[in-house]
Amino acid sequence: MAESKKNKKDKKDKIPRSVRLGALLEHVDEKVDLVIEQFGGINRKLDEHTKKLDEHTRILNFHSQVLDRHSQILDKHSRILDKHSRILDKHSQILDKHSQILDKHSQILETHSQILDSHTEILRSIKLDIEVIKTDIEFIKHSLKKKVDVDEFAALERRVALLEKRA
Repeated sequence: MAESKKNKKDKKDKIPRSVRLGALLEHVDEKVDLVIEQFGGINRKLDEHTKKLDEHTRILNFHSQVLDRHSQILDKHSRILDKHSRILDKHSQILDKHSQILDKHSQILETHSQILDSHTEILRSIKLDIEVIKTDIEFIKHSLKKKVDVDEFAALERRVALLEKRA
């Protein structure tokens, strides 16, 4: 191995320094050209990304404006909803009061229904009594038709007295 290093050193010594320096410069130039080419590709890629980023920024700004408008609309709707909620709360309170009144009226109606049922029973009883009274009156009426009243009896007494005097 020591020998191969020596062979290389001997070969270097045989090539003039200016040639070696030229070869090195050429090699470095190739590498620099490669770096410049890569740098140009990176710059083009960076420009493309910058354009895309600018486009995304524009879209994001547009969406932010739309979101701001929607937020304003939502705020307005929230205020309206709050107002309606307060109105609904008032109506709910009124409805609760009306429910309490309705409950009281229902209790009164139940009491009235019980009284009405009681009166209905009383009326049935009175109706039966009236039917009995009607029947009794009808019986008395027919009985009275068969009987002589006081004036007719007095007239009959006079006729009988006259007939007895004649006889």
